[in-house]
Amino acid sequence: MNNRGPLCKVKATLGDLALGENNTALDLLEKAYQERSECLVVLKVQHEWDLLRAEPRTRWSFA
Repeated sequence: MNNRGPLCKVKATLGDLALGENNTALDLLEKAYQERSECLVVLKVQHEWDLLRAEPRTRWSFA
């Protein structure tokens, strides 16, 4: 999967968040982190990710 393309795991995660599937979204984000996806740079600045900021599993991404 292309880390900079329109189908990166980070962008796909937004759909899971909208459906309330936070665990699925977190799983995808962790995979993107392991793959060093360039899409992760949006996590600190886009408000769509506010729902996950309090999750202990995301401390690596919002630090």
